[in-house]
Amino acid sequence: MPFKKGHEKKGGRTKGQSNKDVSQLRGFFYDLINDNKDKIEKDLKELTPKERLDFYLKCANHVLPKMQSIEADVRTDVTMRLNPSWIKPEDNV
Repeated sequence: MPFKKGHEKKGGRTKGQSNKDVSQLRGFFYDLINDNKDKIEKDLKELTPKERLDFYLKCANHVLPKMQSIEADVRTDVTMRLNPSWIKPEDNV
């Protein structure tokens, strides 16, 4: 049964509360990487430059926000007439 507007929400996480399982999994990977920094650096040095770059790019997908292209169609119908006070009409050639 889908949630219908106007009904009271019962149970589950409150708005803005993080998922406990995801938090635990992130903590696990954080510890795994920190505890194995030397081994990871050694393994990276053994990769070819292309393999190393592929690894960096795959890691970046998980830590950097993805950029999205946007299109903008900006049109203006503004006509401006400049009449600076320091230019005399006869000076304007």
